[in-house]
Amino acid sequence: MTRRNRQDSVFDEPHLSGAPFELDSSEEKADWALRRVPSSTAVEDEWVEHTVWDEPTLTAGQNGSPPPPHVYADWLMRRRAETSEGTTWGLTALIALAAGPFAVFSLFMNALAESDLAWGWLTAVTVAPVAEEIAKTLFPYWIVEKRPYLFRTPLQIILCALAGGLAFATIENVLYLHVYIDEPSPTLAAWRWTICVG
Repeated sequence: MTRRNRQDSVFDEPHLSGAPFELDSSEEKADWALRRVPSSTAVEDEWVEHTVWDEPTLTAGQNGSPPPPHVYADWLMRRRAETSEGTTWGLTALIALAAGPFAVFSLFMNALAESDLAWGWLTAVTVAPVAEEIAKTLFPYWIVEKRPYLFRTPLQIILCALAGGLAFATIENVLYLHVYIDEPSPTLAAWRWTICVG
Protein backbone atom coordinates (compact mmCIF):
# COMPACT_ATOMS: atom_id res chain seq x y z
CA MET A 1 0.00 0.00 0.00
CA THR A 2 1.41 3.40 -1.00
CA ARG A 3 1.40 6.31 1.37
CA ARG A 4 -0.46 9.43 0.37
CA ASN A 5 1.63 12.46 -0.40
CA ARG A 6 1.52 15.04 2.39
CA GLN A 7 0.57 17.68 -0.20
CA ASP A 8 -2.78 15.92 -0.65
CA SER A 9 -3.59 16.39 3.01
CA VAL A 10 -5.64 19.22 4.49
CA PHE A 11 -2.77 19.69 6.93
CA ASP A 12 -0.72 21.16 4.10
CA GLU A 13 -3.05 24.17 4.02
CA PRO A 14 -1.06 27.33 4.85
CA HIS A 15 -2.93 28.11 8.06
CA LEU A 16 -2.40 24.54 9.37
CA SER A 17 1.24 24.11 8.41
CA GLY A 18 2.74 26.00 11.36
CA ALA A 19 5.06 27.91 9.01
CA PRO A 20 4.72 31.64 8.27
CA PHE A 21 2.27 32.33 5.47
CA GLU A 22 3.79 33.67 2.24
CA LEU A 23 1.70 35.40 -0.38
CA ASP A 24 1.78 34.00 -3.88
CA SER A 25 3.40 36.57 -6.19
CA SER A 26 0.35 36.43 -8.48
CA GLU A 27 -1.70 37.87 -5.60
CA GLU A 28 0.17 41.17 -5.95
CA LYS A 29 -1.15 41.59 -9.48
CA ALA A 30 -4.70 40.80 -8.35
CA ASP A 31 -4.38 43.23 -5.43
CA TRP A 32 -3.15 45.97 -7.77
CA ALA A 33 -6.06 45.38 -10.14
CA LEU A 34 -8.57 45.52 -7.30
CA ARG A 35 -7.18 48.75 -5.89
CA ARG A 36 -7.02 50.49 -9.25
CA VAL A 37 -9.74 53.14 -9.53
CA PRO A 38 -11.74 52.67 -12.75
CA SER A 39 -11.09 55.49 -15.22
CA SER A 40 -14.58 55.79 -16.66
CA THR A 41 -18.17 54.89 -15.86
CA ALA A 42 -18.23 52.10 -18.46
CA VAL A 43 -15.05 50.56 -17.04
CA GLU A 44 -16.41 50.89 -13.51
CA ASP A 45 -19.68 49.18 -14.50
CA GLU A 46 -17.71 46.15 -15.68
CA TRP A 47 -15.19 46.32 -12.84
CA VAL A 48 -17.74 46.33 -10.03
CA GLU A 49 -19.40 43.20 -11.38
CA HIS A 50 -16.21 41.25 -10.78
CA THR A 51 -15.05 42.80 -7.52
CA VAL A 52 -14.53 40.57 -4.52
CA TRP A 53 -15.21 43.27 -1.92
CA ASP A 54 -18.67 41.86 -1.17
CA GLU A 55 -17.03 38.70 0.17
CA PRO A 56 -17.59 38.29 3.93
CA THR A 57 -13.86 37.98 4.69
CA LEU A 58 -13.09 41.27 2.93
CA THR A 59 -15.43 43.53 4.88
CA ALA A 60 -14.03 46.81 6.13
CA GLY A 61 -13.94 45.59 9.73
CA GLN A 62 -11.69 42.65 8.90
CA ASN A 63 -9.45 43.77 6.08
CA GLY A 64 -9.30 47.55 5.92
CA SER A 65 -11.34 49.80 3.69
CA PRO A 66 -12.14 48.57 0.19
CA PRO A 67 -11.37 50.79 -2.80
CA PRO A 68 -14.17 52.78 -4.44
CA PRO A 69 -16.93 51.97 -5.35
CA HIS A 70 -16.66 49.76 -2.24
CA VAL A 71 -19.29 47.14 -2.87
CA TYR A 72 -21.86 46.31 -5.50
CA ALA A 73 -24.72 47.75 -3.43
CA ASP A 74 -22.95 51.12 -3.11
CA TRP A 75 -22.31 51.22 -6.84
CA LEU A 76 -25.92 50.32 -7.63
CA MET A 77 -27.37 53.01 -5.35
CA ARG A 78 -25.03 55.65 -6.75
CA ARG A 79 -25.77 54.73 -10.37
CA ARG A 80 -29.53 54.76 -9.65
CA ALA A 81 -29.20 58.26 -8.22
CA GLU A 82 -27.27 59.39 -11.34
CA THR A 83 -29.86 57.97 -13.75
CA SER A 84 -33.02 60.03 -14.19
CA GLU A 85 -36.44 58.46 -14.19
CA GLY A 86 -37.06 59.90 -17.65
CA THR A 87 -33.99 58.06 -18.95
CA THR A 88 -35.22 54.75 -17.56
CA TRP A 89 -38.69 55.18 -19.07
CA GLY A 90 -37.21 56.32 -22.40
CA LEU A 91 -35.09 53.17 -22.47
CA THR A 92 -38.16 51.11 -21.59
CA ALA A 93 -40.03 52.62 -24.58
CA LEU A 94 -37.06 52.00 -26.88
CA ILE A 95 -36.81 48.36 -25.81
CA ALA A 96 -40.57 47.92 -26.16
CA LEU A 97 -40.34 49.11 -29.77
CA ALA A 98 -37.20 47.15 -30.66
CA ALA A 99 -37.67 43.78 -28.91
CA GLY A 100 -40.24 42.25 -31.30
CA PRO A 101 -38.50 43.23 -34.55
CA PHE A 102 -35.15 42.12 -33.08
CA ALA A 103 -36.61 38.68 -32.29
CA VAL A 104 -37.98 38.33 -35.84
CA PHE A 105 -34.68 39.48 -37.32
CA SER A 106 -32.64 37.07 -35.20
CA LEU A 107 -34.85 34.12 -36.19
CA PHE A 108 -34.59 35.03 -39.88
CA MET A 109 -30.81 35.21 -39.55
CA ASN A 110 -30.80 31.79 -37.92
CA ALA A 111 -33.01 30.38 -40.70
CA LEU A 112 -30.76 31.84 -43.41
CA ALA A 113 -27.69 30.33 -41.76
CA GLU A 114 -29.29 26.88 -41.71
CA SER A 115 -28.56 25.09 -44.99
CA ASP A 116 -29.40 21.44 -44.27
CA LEU A 117 -33.14 20.90 -44.90
CA ALA A 118 -33.54 17.98 -42.47
CA TRP A 119 -31.72 19.83 -39.71
CA GLY A 120 -33.72 22.96 -40.58
CA TRP A 121 -37.02 21.21 -39.85
CA LEU A 122 -35.68 19.86 -36.56
CA THR A 123 -34.49 23.34 -35.63
CA ALA A 124 -37.84 24.88 -36.56
CA VAL A 125 -39.71 22.45 -34.32
CA THR A 126 -37.38 22.20 -31.31
CA VAL A 127 -34.91 25.09 -31.18
CA ALA A 128 -36.81 27.96 -32.81
CA PRO A 129 -39.61 28.24 -30.21
CA VAL A 130 -37.09 28.46 -27.36
CA ALA A 131 -34.86 30.88 -29.28
CA GLU A 132 -37.92 32.99 -30.11
CA GLU A 133 -38.89 33.36 -26.46
CA ILE A 134 -35.34 34.24 -25.45
CA ALA A 135 -34.93 36.76 -28.29
CA LYS A 136 -38.15 38.60 -27.34
CA THR A 137 -36.85 39.26 -23.82
CA LEU A 138 -33.10 39.45 -24.46
CA PHE A 139 -32.79 43.22 -23.95
CA PRO A 140 -34.51 43.26 -20.52
CA TYR A 141 -32.50 40.16 -19.47
CA TRP A 142 -29.26 41.93 -20.32
CA ILE A 143 -30.21 45.12 -18.45
CA VAL A 144 -31.30 43.23 -15.33
CA GLU A 145 -28.02 41.31 -15.33
CA LYS A 146 -25.55 44.04 -16.35
CA ARG A 147 -27.14 47.47 -15.75
CA PRO A 148 -29.97 47.02 -13.23
CA TYR A 149 -30.07 50.74 -12.42
CA LEU A 150 -31.65 51.36 -15.85
CA PHE A 151 -34.97 49.94 -14.60
CA ARG A 152 -36.73 51.65 -11.69
CA THR A 153 -39.61 49.23 -11.20
CA PRO A 154 -40.50 45.63 -12.09
CA LEU A 155 -43.31 47.12 -14.19
CA GLN A 156 -40.74 48.34 -16.72
CA ILE A 157 -39.40 44.81 -17.15
CA ILE A 158 -42.93 43.42 -17.58
CA LEU A 159 -43.83 46.13 -20.13
CA CYS A 160 -40.69 45.38 -22.17
CA ALA A 161 -41.48 41.66 -22.21
CA LEU A 162 -45.16 42.17 -23.10
CA ALA A 163 -44.36 44.70 -25.83
CA GLY A 164 -41.71 42.40 -27.31
CA GLY A 165 -44.17 39.50 -27.39
CA LEU A 166 -46.99 41.61 -28.85
CA ALA A 167 -44.78 43.10 -31.56
CA PHE A 168 -43.41 39.68 -32.45
CA ALA A 169 -46.92 38.20 -32.66
CA THR A 170 -48.11 41.08 -34.84
CA ILE A 171 -45.22 40.71 -37.29
CA GLU A 172 -45.66 36.92 -37.30
CA ASN A 173 -49.40 37.22 -38.03
CA VAL A 174 -48.84 39.68 -40.86
CA LEU A 175 -46.32 37.28 -42.41
CA TYR A 176 -48.54 34.22 -41.99
CA LEU A 177 -51.80 35.84 -43.12
CA HIS A 178 -50.47 38.02 -45.95
CA VAL A 179 -47.27 36.32 -47.19
CA TYR A 180 -47.08 32.62 -46.32
CA ILE A 181 -50.77 31.61 -46.63
CA ASP A 182 -52.80 32.45 -49.74
CA GLU A 183 -56.32 33.58 -48.87
CA PRO A 184 -56.47 32.49 -45.21
CA SER A 185 -59.91 31.70 -43.83
CA PRO A 186 -61.58 34.08 -41.35
CA THR A 187 -61.37 31.31 -38.73
CA LEU A 188 -57.60 31.03 -39.17
CA ALA A 189 -57.22 34.80 -39.02
CA ALA A 190 -59.33 35.00 -35.86
CA TRP A 191 -57.33 32.16 -34.29
CA ARG A 192 -54.00 33.82 -35.16
CA TRP A 193 -55.07 37.24 -33.81
CA THR A 194 -56.56 35.88 -30.58
CA ILE A 195 -55.10 32.56 -29.42
CA CYS A 196 -51.66 32.96 -30.99
CA VAL A 197 -51.24 36.56 -29.83
CA GLY A 198 -52.42 35.60 -26.34
